[in-house]
Amino acid sequence: AVRALKYTASSIVHATSQEIEATNAVSRKRQAVRSALTPNVGLDLANDIESQLHSTFGTPGDITSEYAARARDLATNLSSNTDLAGRVRQGKIPADKLIHMTNEQMASSELVQQRSEIERAAIEDKIRRAKPTLDA
Repeated sequence: AVRALKYTASSIVHATSQEIEATNAVSRKRQAVRSALTPNVGLDLANDIESQLHSTFGTPGDITSEYAARARDLATNLSSNTDLAGRVRQGKIPADKLIHMTNEQMASSELVQQRSEIERAAIEDKIRRAKPTLDA
């Protein structure tokens, strides 16, 4: 059981104050991610999502830019898309799948529809501009 502890007595003695502060900073950042996710999916799922996120995109002693970017995307999408949050709470989207989803995959159906309409209008405009005029 003593080996399961994050810090052993000898590691604490040999750790520098910078190493301890770096570890504490990582712990604080990870807790901030869990706190951001909790209102939308609950504490247990937030812990599971963050753990999956860190084990996949983080490193043991650091928060990588990929981890930070994915954490921001997840927090934003889960707070703005109640359908997505509901599917996660219902177990329809497990944490190990959620952390790999793109913003497009997490988007609400309304946002997907808006993007589709904008894209279609842009294509139609491009086609209109490319057609030669009959007056020429």
